[in-house]
Amino acid sequence: MTIGEKIQFQRKKLNLSQEQLGQMLFISRQTISLWEKDQTYPSIENIIKLKDIFGVTTDSLLCNNTQNQESELFPIESYSFKYSKEVALNLLRNLFWHINKRNIIINVILALLLLEIYITNQQSKTFSSILLGGFIVITIITVKTIITYFKSETANLRRIVENQYDYEIYDDYFILKISSNQETVKFIKAYFSDFKSTIDIGKYTFWKNDLNQLYIIDRSAIPIDSQFYRILTKHKQVNLTTVYKLKYKVISLSLFIATLISIYAALFCCAAIFESMTNSFNTNINAFSDTMWIFWLFLPIPVASVIYGFYLKSKGYKYRKNVIAGFIIAALLLIYGSFSFIM
Repeated sequence: MTIGEKIQFQRKKLNLSQEQLGQMLFISRQTISLWEKDQTYPSIENIIKLKDIFGVTTDSLLCNNTQNQESELFPIESYSFKYSKEVALNLLRNLFWHINKRNIIINVILALLLLEIYITNQQSKTFSSILLGGFIVITIITVKTIITYFKSETANLRRIVENQYDYEIYDDYFILKISSNQETVKFIKAYFSDFKSTIDIGKYTFWKNDLNQLYIIDRSAIPIDSQFYRILTKHKQVNLTTVYKLKYKVISLSLFIATLISIYAALFCCAAIFESMTNSFNTNINAFSDTMWIFWLFLPIPVASVIYGFYLKSKGYKYRKNVIAGFIIAALLLIYGSFSFIM
């Protein structure tokens, strides 16, 4: 095959028109036509872009490997999925709840706990103000998460229902063609090795890759003895056993929870010491803020979370929640602890 023939071969394989490929390269359709007729040749820069679009190596475009390319012309298996409005709505809401349920439940419990303490403990205006502030912040975060979902639900629902999803399965990758009104609006080439997690909701599986892109698979439409079903099961097992080691996950989650609790633990310690000193001694403690230096004693917890977060990053694991929570809580502990000296 000549370079032009290879470009034409790969373009048709992805069901792209010359105009669509030209738009992706920011060149005209005529230029693509000249390449495929071997009347002109793409520059090195365009060869690199073509390599990324087609998901092949530079050598495969420049060298003669016709036999391998022809063997990839036909997929191993093909599947087509289309989702009704009811199914899509159910999937979106279940996915939202699956991803956010832990945070929402924790936020609601903490908010109610802070509100109860605020109502029953009015001994210190400073302490009560901090509790009320924590309640308001947690409530706002929870409500904002829910509102954001419902704002995007209509657009996501329309996009899923209007489109048809055609999967072509090859040895190491699949090609997804998204069509609307029998016209291809998007194509995606994804390698199985890039998928790191799965979420099962009923008979559907959400497949998530390194770019946080989600692909919906209807398992009931896939034969159990098919190649695609085996690949799906294989990568799910890999995700559970090797991608995210249990010991890292346990330590990460423990530090994350300890970091969130540390600020409330500091509050309780301050309140206990304040009450003990006012009841046991005939001393005048002018303000609850006199005991707030105790917040600084809890600083090692969020600091440890931040350090461990960067350690997880170096290992290639999820780390953001430890780092973000650590920085925020450490800043709050520093600010509240300084009240003992500035108030």
